[in-house]
Amino acid sequence: MASTAYCQVGDLLIGDIPTPAYIDKQKFVDDAADEMDSWLGARYVTPIVLSTSVPTQRPSALMLKRINAHLASGRLILSAAAGGEDTDLHRYGWQLINDALAALRSLVSGETLIVGGTPADTTGLATDAGSLPVITNGDPYSQVDGFYEVLTPGQTSVNPAGYWPLGLPVRGR
Repeated sequence: MASTAYCQVGDLLIGDIPTPAYIDKQKFVDDAADEMDSWLGARYVTPIVLSTSVPTQRPSALMLKRINAHLASGRLILSAAAGGEDTDLHRYGWQLINDALAALRSLVSGETLIVGGTPADTTGLATDAGSLPVITNGDPYSQVDGFYEVLTPGQTSVNPAGYWPLGLPVRGR
């Protein structure tokens, strides 16, 4: 299967950091690209295919390449340095990951756009992060509503303020 990564192993920012022979750098690049697509899929059709030779797409292509390289490099560094206690190396790895995730958040929120990316069909999906399904009780009589009717006469639903009404004793306290 061909790689759908946005960068290549040569783009990794690991310099002369020693990596164990068992670490497959291409896997880190591919896994980072998959992670990117899992984020970007909320807004764009993935994988996003852009060309650096198209002037309008070049900035977006370079941004995706940078995010992929930072995310893969950070994860690789943390994996390679897991056994050691090199706090500077760990800090560098975390910084690369956090920079990449901040850029992904900016893309998913729409604050930054990918020029040349195909928008995903989000028709019918909740666009507000606070949107939740509404659950209603279809029973002719709800024991939960009955419970609250005893506690707050005249009110047949949960207290909208979210706390016990003042003046009512709470047993067990």
